[in-house]
Amino acid sequence: MGNMNFWLWVVFLMISAANGCWEEERNALLELHANMMSSNGGILAWGESGFVDCCSCYRVKCSLATGRVIKLDLRQARFGSMYGWNFNASLFLPFKSLQVLILSQNYITGWTKIEGFDKLSHLTNLKVLDLQHNYLHPSVLSSVCWISSLEVLRLGGFTGGPTTGKGSAKCPGLSNLRVLLLEGYGINDISVLSALGLLHILDGRI
Repeated sequence: MGNMNFWLWVVFLMISAANGCWEEERNALLELHANMMSSNGGILAWGESGFVDCCSCYRVKCSLATGRVIKLDLRQARFGSMYGWNFNASLFLPFKSLQVLILSQNYITGWTKIEGFDKLSHLTNLKVLDLQHNYLHPSVLSSVCWISSLEVLRLGGFTGGPTTGKGSAKCPGLSNLRVLLLEGYGINDISVLSALGLLHILDGRI
């Protein structure tokens, strides 16, 4: 009986992969599209009517084994928008197998209440997070501090101005981090890394 259940599960996964991404993830992509595009402009590819197979979209990569979304490349997806975007972490939580999330150049100015980047810690497979070139203050470090699965974090090019490590909390939650990009606007100050307990990856680059 156990073997039968196993093979039924394998067949289910093969059918799901053949038909594109899972329905909950397809619906999540449509909701994400509506949210990102609500501020006057954008170039996401999956908001068109008739959208079915999100795995075929060039900004989406799915696992061949499970059909689950494992990468979202949303860099400059809101190109042409005239307004800032308040990040909503819950929009990404349906992507349970997500490994890479690229959000650079999207006019992110902050986040809606209790929907900060720290909530992405629920995505236990997330290894790469790219937040470069958004309208965020370097204090965003405290929000990404507890995404313990992260291995690569890119925070360069913020426009919120410089910061220092004074008064910053330690960041033991980034225990798996091996690459940290903190270029520009004073965010690469050694005192910041010291306060966060991240001096061991000072020379990390992508």
